[in-house]
Amino acid sequence: MTTSAIRTTAKVQALRIPEPEVPDKPPGLTIAGPSYLARAVALHLAGKRDEALKQLQRAIAANEATPEIYRAMGHIQFELGDHREAGKSYRALVELKPQYAMGWFNLAVCLERMGAWDEAAEAFQKSATLEPEHLDSHLGLGVCHLRLEDPKSALFSFEHCLEASPGHEDALFGKAASLQSWGTATRRRRCISRSWNTARIRKNRWPTWC
Repeated sequence: MTTSAIRTTAKVQALRIPEPEVPDKPPGLTIAGPSYLARAVALHLAGKRDEALKQLQRAIAANEATPEIYRAMGHIQFELGDHREAGKSYRALVELKPQYAMGWFNLAVCLERMGAWDEAAEAFQKSATLEPEHLDSHLGLGVCHLRLEDPKSALFSFEHCLEASPGHEDALFGKAASLQSWGTATRRRRCISRSWNTARIRKNRWPTWC
């Protein structure tokens, strides 16, 4: 059983046209440079991602960078498959808004895609701490722990998901993978212990010629 069968987040948080009444807009996330951002969103909706990205880069060059600008940049870069640059954008976002849980989550997804499991685990942990009810953060953290060969911590993360959603298929699979990995590690330790004891017995049984 491997972690590859666990479905990790397919995409980062969606890009939206900035509106003050959007219900899931994080509190305190102010928006400046609306002309750049509005044009970028319009271009993105028209399927012109590269041009949309240029608008956001112009906002930064004009010293009008905001958390929303970096979030939009990260989203477009992620869509383009540039996870490294997307990670940089989300890193800039959380530096401006360190309490923004979804910023940390998006950063973690990028790091996960690059195979940076240690850093991804830290970002997922931050996201999960800021927004404990966000199950994907715990699921991502569990996957990272499995990749880092820490099945005990992985099991804790998957069980947290199952407490909130007992039928969560990915969490159930992750828990099974964690238990299997933990059991394999335990059996390996027992084999090593038995081998060491056998070697010690043999050493005591046979004379040494020195």
